[in-house]
Amino acid sequence: MKKFLAVMILLMMICVPASATRLEMIPQPIGKILCDNSYNLQITLDNHKIDISKKTREDNFEGVMTFDQDFYFHFDTSKKNSYFGDQSFTNTVKISVIDSNEFMVSRTEIFRVENTAGLPFYVIRKTSASGDSAKVLGKLDGKWVECLDTLDFQRKFGIGSNGTLNEIFTQDNKIVFRYKLHNQTIDVECHWHVDDKKFYPEAIKR
Repeated sequence: MKKFLAVMILLMMICVPASATRLEMIPQPIGKILCDNSYNLQITLDNHKIDISKKTREDNFEGVMTFDQDFYFHFDTSKKNSYFGDQSFTNTVKISVIDSNEFMVSRTEIFRVENTAGLPFYVIRKTSASGDSAKVLGKLDGKWVECLDTLDFQRKFGIGSNGTLNEIFTQDNKIVFRYKLHNQTIDVECHWHVDDKKFYPEAIKR
């Protein structure tokens, strides 16, 4: 009986790591978007500024560009719209790069999250005077979807607009969002569940 239990424990130790998805966020952004209060976009790709000189009506800009091999950014400043996802507009997710207060400057950074499951994941982080936020996009079963929105769990865990998003990093199968709230550090650890294909956030006070 003891031998049987020992073998079962050993098998569990072997199987659990193999079934987990390890996430690793590339620390340097693959692209940056700066949007001023006149809706002018300044796009940087691999530390090189991109000229988006395709003006449409009334000095607005529209177009499509890629930040990664198969990750595209669609924009139309006349409609104040922007989308991320496939080259085809029909498979994209709407994410605004404009601040909620349209008179504020906003900065958006795009990070690639590599993982052992081979799933395309990207963190889209937006910083402005109105506050910091981030979304995680993933391509699941061929469809780009929003997997995570920090504004949702900020409300859930009482972080609100007073918390400052200081750091985003990965750890095993988690994306960790580190907040500073007053004199307290709060880590929101978002665990990726392979079977459910969902992130489950958990707040930990440090």
